[in-house]
Amino acid sequence: MIRTLVTAPASNLVATNDAKDHLRVTDPSEDGLIDTLCAAATEKVEHCTNRCFVTRTYRLDLDCFTRSIFLPSVPLNSVTSVEYYDADNAQQTVDSGNYRLSLPDAMLHFDQDYSFPSIYDRHDAVQITYVSGYDAEEIPAAAVAACKLVIADLFENREGQAVGVSIMDNPTVGRLLATLKVHRV
Repeated sequence: MIRTLVTAPASNLVATNDAKDHLRVTDPSEDGLIDTLCAAATEKVEHCTNRCFVTRTYRLDLDCFTRSIFLPSVPLNSVTSVEYYDADNAQQTVDSGNYRLSLPDAMLHFDQDYSFPSIYDRHDAVQITYVSGYDAEEIPAAAVAACKLVIADLFENREGQAVGVSIMDNPTVGRLLATLKVHRV
């Protein structure tokens, strides 16, 4: 199983202007740095929670069909397509009427009466393209707050660590994100 990012997020969890307001920065010369910090903070918050807060598209490559397939990105929004390489190595598309989605647990289930076609022997014989992420108005406030705290920490501590000085993660970030963490089985 290989997951590939097809379409990257179009934005960060916290926009540069919102971060500037949080940091109380008015100087536009810091915009480039703050935008980079917004991206880094978004990655950290998503990594710590195993969630996609900003919408993006993935493709999951499998070497075979199975009756149920976990799509590793929470929350799952939709499946764009299920394609496969047939026995002649020609790409085909499975009709969407042959499967259903279980959004809460990010599972794709093929109908019991669906007969899996013969597929070509390759690591990406089955390709599932899907969209993950929250709609902007549904993003949990705890994720946004944690992201702003990470941005502030990165902004204030942008230099290398000094000898003899201990820099620790902000415990409030950990407490906020603990409520959002998806535990992978």
